[in-house]
Amino acid sequence: MAKFAFVGRDGARITPEDWKAKTADAAYSVVSQYDNGVVQVTLKWVGRVPNPENSYPEYWPVFRILVKNYCADGSLSNDPVDNDKTFPTEVAGKAAYEEFLSKWTACEVDAEGDFMEADNTLTPPKPPDPNKPNTESEELGEVGAW
Repeated sequence: MAKFAFVGRDGARITPEDWKAKTADAAYSVVSQYDNGVVQVTLKWVGRVPNPENSYPEYWPVFRILVKNYCADGSLSNDPVDNDKTFPTEVAGKAAYEEFLSKWTACEVDAEGDFMEADNTLTPPKPPDPNKPNTESEELGEVGAW
């Protein structure tokens, strides 16, 4: 019979009861999600390590990336290369998530090194920038402001 270790997102050990509660909470277990109608990528916290005595904690599969491709009929199929890869830390999982999206979608890393998500249907659009220059102003009598 397999023995399990239960680990939280921060890497600390947790009880099996805590693990059950946290896996039921999508806000805790889903780290990042992306869907653009072509590919669906999810980085999830798994937190259950089978046979922990057989490996070092720095290699435990605590996070998993799920990659699914949309077929022509709209159904999802598992990506044969990147689906189900595991990571020991949230940082390593997030790096792989961002690398995949940068390589296969319109997402990119900007000049400052920040990851910029694009075309994600799962996130609401950004609010309008109140400081954006416009050409409509009643105060200026329909004169453009730059």
